[in-house]
Amino acid sequence: MAANDATATSVARRPRAAVAIDGTRLPGIVDLEVSSNSLHAPDEFHATLALADLPPGYGWSYWASVDQASVELFAGFVAAGQAEADASLTSLILGKADRVEIDALAMLVRISGRDLSAPLFENRTSEKFDNQTSSQIATTLATRRGLTPVVTPTTALAGRYYELETARLTREVIEWDVLSYLAREEGFDVFVSGSSLYFQPPAAGSAAPYVLSYSASGSSGASAGNFLDLRLERDLVLAAGITVVVKSWNCKDYTGFAASVPAGGGTGAGASDRSYSCVMPGLKPDQAQKFGQSQYKEISRHERSLSVTLPGDTVLTPQTPLSLQGTGSGFDQSYLIDRIDRRFSFEGGFTMTVHAKNVSPSDGTSS
Repeated sequence: MAANDATATSVARRPRAAVAIDGTRLPGIVDLEVSSNSLHAPDEFHATLALADLPPGYGWSYWASVDQASVELFAGFVAAGQAEADASLTSLILGKADRVEIDALAMLVRISGRDLSAPLFENRTSEKFDNQTSSQIATTLATRRGLTPVVTPTTALAGRYYELETARLTREVIEWDVLSYLAREEGFDVFVSGSSLYFQPPAAGSAAPYVLSYSASGSSGASAGNFLDLRLERDLVLAAGITVVVKSWNCKDYTGFAASVPAGGGTGAGASDRSYSCVMPGLKPDQAQKFGQSQYKEISRHERSLSVTLPGDTVLTPQTPLSLQGTGSGFDQSYLIDRIDRRFSFEGGFTMTVHAKNVSPSDGTSS
């Protein structure tokens, strides 16, 4: 079963949006945009409000003096026969405003900011987290930044993984990098939604996919899909195969070595023309091989990519598996979402653009 309606149909929709400042929903929405990222950056938002429509207390004086503001953006739909006041809206993002801009002649206020993961990207730590599990570290960092930890317990001491980093730490590390590193080692997802930090096994293996359904019909080549636009790309260099070489050395006896992924890659007949090399001091051979495998998997996942624009909804998240069907080619497969850009305006309605990628299933590393 799909997470969405995969049929290509034309329907009338009544999308609605809302902006709340410190818990108070404000009228006067002109447009809004929310970018949801998979891992490497906080989610971002932009909202434009008409100053003349804002209630008392949110005029020029407020925006000229406010030091910080909690911002929550919502979207949803009014069902047929339903009153506007009864519309159920879903929170798209909860965050803090970073910047406020006043367009004096147009009488508009533009607000931009990031979700509540932002402090984890801004703060660094040199802590070793001795004798703690990955889940305990995730709980500590979440609580420190005012987030509610939704953490699946782990049992292995994180030193088993984290020593790869702490053994060579001569500087502070961004807290989000600690979390993403531990999540990668545990095979977990880590993300912030609302005011909660999630550190848990990925749902992609069991969750219903969000289906992109394509069909071509007729001699003219006319096509249809449950989307507004679809662009597909394939990197032929990555498709031909790559080799990742990890160079390291033993800190005790100063002996160096190199680990190749695939094993033996870079030499002999059939070796890849494209080699990626990285230096990671202080690793053991098995650790270097494991690191090389993770890098190989990440680089290979850029082989196939897609960009698709759809009618906006509140179902899709960066953790949802995306499935393309109907092209009758190797592009019909599962994709991993990098970013979702949702836009709402009176002129353009409610749309979203999704950027995703993955390696060909025949490679064996897609998921």
